[in-house]
Amino acid sequence: MQLVEISCTGCKPENWCRYHVVKCCEDRGIKTCSECSEYPCDNMRECFEVTKSFEPKCREVCTEEEYKQLKKAFFEKEENLR
Repeated sequence: MQLVEISCTGCKPENWCRYHVVKCCEDRGIKTCSECSEYPCDNMRECFEVTKSFEPKCREVCTEEEYKQLKKAFFEKEENLR
């Protein structure tokens, strides 16, 4: 099985997000939250904290390769957005 690299570089309009990032970006006329003058706002800080809270369990149940993919995709999203 070939693993495809995925990483968070911002929400897209077709993605559902519990933090309503797409709507916020649309309202502000920007493409991604990292373009916002308030970035990282409290909403995004909460998003990063919740995402990181899943990391220990993923580390526990995933293979090393699976974990590397998830790390880049989700657990590094704050860094990816900079």
